[in-house]
Amino acid sequence: MYNLYSEVLNKTDILSLNNVILGDNFPWYYSPATVVSKDNNFMFTHIFVKEQKVNSDFYWLLEPLLNFINLKKPYDKIERIKANLYTNQGKNIKQKSHYDYIENDKNCFIALFNLITCDGGTVIESDNITSNANQLIIFNNVKHYGITQKDSPVRVAINFNFMKTEEKK
Repeated sequence: MYNLYSEVLNKTDILSLNNVILGDNFPWYYSPATVVSKDNNFMFTHIFVKEQKVNSDFYWLLEPLLNFINLKKPYDKIERIKANLYTNQGKNIKQKSHYDYIENDKNCFIALFNLITCDGGTVIESDNITSNANQLIIFNNVKHYGITQKDSPVRVAINFNFMKTEEKK
């Protein structure tokens, strides 16, 4: 089960996010694998938060997204925030199905923000969700995978891993 939100950021915030992340001064780092080592795929990443610690001078860019997510699904901790940039390989490549965090951890949930529109996407369980600009998917920690694009130079997805607020009994 997932929730899909469109037009998440206002025009000013999405323009700022696009200009910085797709600009020539944003630091991307080469990763030789997308999900598991030696999966014969590659991507570029930027880690905003790692193990609950801010790891990027660009963290401020995400504040409007974090506010939106917290309104829709409150959380206690941010475990990790990572932007993934996939280059066009001339075909759609399905990545390996995986959990982002501890396998089947019920306290973890994921938010995935698509920066641009392309024919790549995300598959959650059996639902294929095509990437649309300014779109956010919030879902429980279930198996899922990404699909790279063939119709645009890049696909950029920002992946958030949260620990949710315990429900009161």
